[in-house]
Amino acid sequence: MSDEYWTLDLPPLAELRDSAHEVLEGVRIKLARSDPRDVEALRLALFHEDMHGEALIYMRQTLDYSMPFPDRIAPHRGEHEDVELPGGPFAQGARRDDAF
Repeated sequence: MSDEYWTLDLPPLAELRDSAHEVLEGVRIKLARSDPRDVEALRLALFHEDMHGEALIYMRQTLDYSMPFPDRIAPHRGEHEDVELPGGPFAQGARRDDAF
């Protein structure tokens, strides 16, 4: 493989941030004008994107990389303890009348 395969011609960080801000504002405007049925599709897309963010974090943790943006993440201040959960029925997933 050539060296070009491993490089990306990315725009400057400020341009990326401006673009992300424009997209966010566009989504906010669309949400404000949307039919509630359309909002469910947008919510699903948001949850899907969130899943990728979680995958990025657990892959970094698995590879023992440092936490990105440590100044923006509150440190854990408690001791690691077991959590007691009461027994009984547990509903997993969404009800048929829920969004999804």
